[in-house]
Amino acid sequence: MGNSKKNIDNDKLLRYLESGQGQDYSALNESEQELLREYQALKERLDLKEWAKADVEDGWQTLTQRLEQQDADWAMIRKPKILRLWRYAAAAVVLLLAGTAWFYFRDADRYGRQIAGETSAKKAPSAITLLTAEGSEVVLDTLRNLKGTTTASNEELIYEKAQGTMQHISYNTLIVPRGYTYHLVLSDGTKVWLNADSRLRYPSLFSKDARLVTVEGEAYFEVASDAERPFMVQNAHATIKVLGTVFNINTYDSNIAATLVQGKIMVLHGGDSTYLQPGQQLMSKAPYNNVQVHKVDTEIYTAWKDGELIFDGTTLEDICRRLERVYNYTIILPEGKVKERKIEANLPQYKEISTLLQLLEKMTDVHFNINQNERTITGYIVNK
Repeated sequence: MGNSKKNIDNDKLLRYLESGQGQDYSALNESEQELLREYQALKERLDLKEWAKADVEDGWQTLTQRLEQQDADWAMIRKPKILRLWRYAAAAVVLLLAGTAWFYFRDADRYGRQIAGETSAKKAPSAITLLTAEGSEVVLDTLRNLKGTTTASNEELIYEKAQGTMQHISYNTLIVPRGYTYHLVLSDGTKVWLNADSRLRYPSLFSKDARLVTVEGEAYFEVASDAERPFMVQNAHATIKVLGTVFNINTYDSNIAATLVQGKIMVLHGGDSTYLQPGQQLMSKAPYNNVQVHKVDTEIYTAWKDGELIFDGTTLEDICRRLERVYNYTIILPEGKVKERKIEANLPQYKEISTLLQLLEKMTDVHFNINQNERTITGYIVNK
């Protein structure tokens, strides 16, 4: 990567925002451009009055520590003059440098996911959708002709292998709703499988010295080796840094589960870092102050990409939550211990959920009724 620092010049950012230069980022380096995009994305979704609550000093300190901790090549040129900044009506650099950090790192449960692109609070699309960096919304329901891709369909999206420049890094957001999975090949050759109810924010072209994507939901990565450009996968609560490896990340239900199949990864979380070896899984649950690493059978956590469902002592309640995403239904279980019934099974992901429900009925004391119009499934206790 070389020895040059990824400098963020605060005064330059202040002058840039004061002059209202719009989306012309040519005067900014890559690191400054990326931070500005994050600020713009967050600013659009928050009432400016909320920013008055931000602890600017704390945000600045947290931001500096996080950036330098995640990458030794980061360097803040110097701390901005906070009192001077507050005089400006937009409070631009405070929002950008300290406010963004305070909200992102200290209030991640509430705001963190908004930085990843489109907020999940918006109505989820009913089909696989690509939000392009240019602002277009493309429904990938048929074969499409998209710039920079060799294939764009309802099954996969493959980008031409190429590399961007520091002056132009544009980000897209791929949204996979409930009831679907999707395959994507990024411009560096990295292969990604997205599970149902997931989002991936990624650039059409990576820069010449870094590869960064953001994930919500669940994704399986086969990362193309490139020792000069580490691959970074971000979530609101953790960052995974790799060179070339195969792993799965699951962020459903405010949890984090990183499962390593091949290679080696470093997971950055809450100011700490943990290295994983093949066959290990890192688990962390909200409020993310406790991390556990276990030896696991990785196939249990990665079989979904091959259309299989593996339940290894999984509770009926957890199985139903998973089926809700896979088949796009709401499942209502009866109250009581039946929810905690543990099930062992290795099943194909049948086209219709009714086939799976029939198998679950044979393994439990629950009968399922399907309401197709409302896409709800209700379970009842039956005496066998």
